Amino acid sequence: MKRENRYLVFKIKEIGLYLTPEERAQLWELAAKVLISRRDIGGKPLLECVVIENDWPEYETAWQMIERRVRQENCQHVWSTVIAGDPAWCQRCGANGPIED
Repeated sequence: MKRENRYLVFKIKEIGLYLTPEERAQLWELAAKVLISRRDIGGKPLLECVVIENDWPEYETAWQMIERRVRQENCQHVWSTVIAGDPAWCQRCGANGPIED
């Protein structure tokens, strides 16, 4: 999996610090245009995201979780042998499989 920059994020506090009132108004107007177009033209719901700055301790953990999910979704699973009702697990990606009796 390759990490991509797919979103443009501004910290609201920094918008207030570094932009003039006119620039802030322009930014909010453009953001509203994108959100409304997303809904009305693209038929998509409001975009909701979790943003974790790279200096937070959860940052790398969050990336690892995403990478594991993507790896498991794209895996051609090779399931382990099930013993005594334990769930199977994939030998390639570590995903948990169904419990077989």
